[in-house]
Order: sequence, then C-alpha cells, then structure tokens
Amino acid sequence: MDYKLVFPNGWTVIRDTIRYEIFKDDPPGSPRWLEAVEGLDEAMNRIEELAAKDTSSDYYLYCNRVDKLIRRLRATSPRTDAAEEASQKKAG
Repeated sequence: MDYKLVFPNGWTVIRDTIRYEIFKDDPPGSPRWLEAVEGLDEAMNRIEELAAKDTSSDYYLYCNRVDKLIRRLRATSPRTDAAEEASQKKAG
C-alpha cells in the first residue's frame, strides 16, 4: 500500500511498501499463486514458513514492480529415520 502524509509544517512523507507475490510450484512446472505479502522482511518470513510446512514443493517470491524473481526455496526430500540412523552409525 502506498500512502502520503502531509504535516502542518509542509513536510511530506511518502510511504511506499512493495507487495511480493508467493507462488507454489505444484505440480512441478505449474506455479500456483498463493498470496501477496507487503514488505520484503514479511515476505521472506512467510515463504520460509510455508516451505518449512511443505517440503515437497518449490516456493517462489516474486516482485511485480521490478518483474523479478526474488527468492526460490527448493523442495528437499525428507530423509527416512532408517537412512538417518544408518548415516549416524557410519559417522561414528
């Protein structure tokens, strides 16, 4: 949201918050829009939160204003407990 504040002394402050679009690549190759978030910090936190809950899909953070992909979080394959146990035994 953009807004302008004009103070009695004539000072003007313009607030310009950029909106970022969050997409989920589900199924792969077919990005699906999830939501828009205002502010880069909030958007980065939100995409990390979504990706932590669902590690089976890629997530993208896109900025319309600059027409640029800002961040991509790739899906990670979860390790099974047995595979994790085996690797710990080998390590030591």
